[in-house]
Amino acid sequence: MLEPEGVYLTTAPSPAIFVQMPWTARFGSRRAVVAFTGLRAAAEKRRDLLVIKELAEASALTAVVGVGYPLARIADAYRHVDAGHKKGSIVVTMA
Repeated sequence: MLEPEGVYLTTAPSPAIFVQMPWTARFGSRRAVVAFTGLRAAAEKRRDLLVIKELAEASALTAVVGVGYPLARIADAYRHVDAGHKKGSIVVTMA
């Protein structure tokens, strides 16, 4: 689902991503990368958060919402995620 030259960035390392990182670095235009963001200095994280704040204030961020479920159907929401076909975030609404 990545654009050409896109980068899949995760902060949750897994065996699969560690296999994909060297493969995607060598072949193709899309890359997989792990960011160990918790290991950075607080000043660096602060700069990043300020950039995100500016983007949010400028309405330059778009949330991708795949589907919504009422709280009463939370089990269906989990099944949807577990099926592996999720596109966008799953929103759980409360009445």
